[in-house]
Amino acid sequence: MRFPNLYTIRGTSYRDTYSWFKSVDTMRSYKPKFLVSCHGPFLSGKETIEKRLAIYRDAIQYIHDYAIRGANLGKTPDELVEDFEYPAFFKENYDLQEKYGKVSWSIRNVYNGYLGFFDGRAVNLEPLSNKERSKRILQLYR
Repeated sequence: MRFPNLYTIRGTSYRDTYSWFKSVDTMRSYKPKFLVSCHGPFLSGKETIEKRLAIYRDAIQYIHDYAIRGANLGKTPDELVEDFEYPAFFKENYDLQEKYGKVSWSIRNVYNGYLGFFDGRAVNLEPLSNKERSKRILQLYR
């Protein structure tokens, strides 16, 4: 397992992180002896699987809850990503390495899934095109 790809950069539909961590709870409730995932080696042993699924699930809920708390405080997606501090369990856990999904993408995905693209800044409702922005920057230097 790796940190989950809670948001895909290729542009698939919204991945509901709340449903995702609840589905991991369902998997845990079966108390499996073996677990074959799509990414990574298979796992065996009830204790090993429970431990690894629990940390995986907790990481997903942590990102979900962090993004919701921050949005409720009026933070923008950029501020949420900038202010995020990795808890020790993120830093130390092999299964949470950002080799598949990224925490920053996931935070933005949760925000967008609940609140849409608008980040609370009026200037971002109708942003300038790259061409127009470049023209205006060039005019500053003339």
